Amino acid sequence: MKEVMFDPDGQKLWVEMDPRGVYSISYTYQLLHSDERTPLTHPLRTGDNTTVDDEDCFDIVNDLAKDDPLSAYHGRVLEVSFLIQTIKDDNGYKLEVKVHQGADLHNAQLLGTETRSDKVGTMGIKREKLKVRLIKG
Repeated sequence: MKEVMFDPDGQKLWVEMDPRGVYSISYTYQLLHSDERTPLTHPLRTGDNTTVDDEDCFDIVNDLAKDDPLSAYHGRVLEVSFLIQTIKDDNGYKLEVKVHQGADLHNAQLLGTETRSDKVGTMGIKREKLKVRLIKG
């Protein structure tokens, strides 16, 4: 699990999913408590790589306590579950989960990236889970 340092006195946090490859790739994102079992995202955020105009990013927020200070996010975990399905030849895929901090995503600073690359193989479908732990810097 990748650890990403953030400024607890800074602006909001963002998570961005960047799935690449000749695949149909869908994902589900959620924020978990530091115990990695208690979800803080409701409803879950979902997306895919089939619509070019859609931005695959969300502000990181505790839906159960929206007024949580940013310092409360120390130790919390971003979990992104990907479902990858082969469309053409299996030339490989690359999944990235990026964490940013700033007022809006387009002007935010990139804090860190968790990456996974592989091939689906003969089954034609594969699941991947990437996790990032938020750490106060």
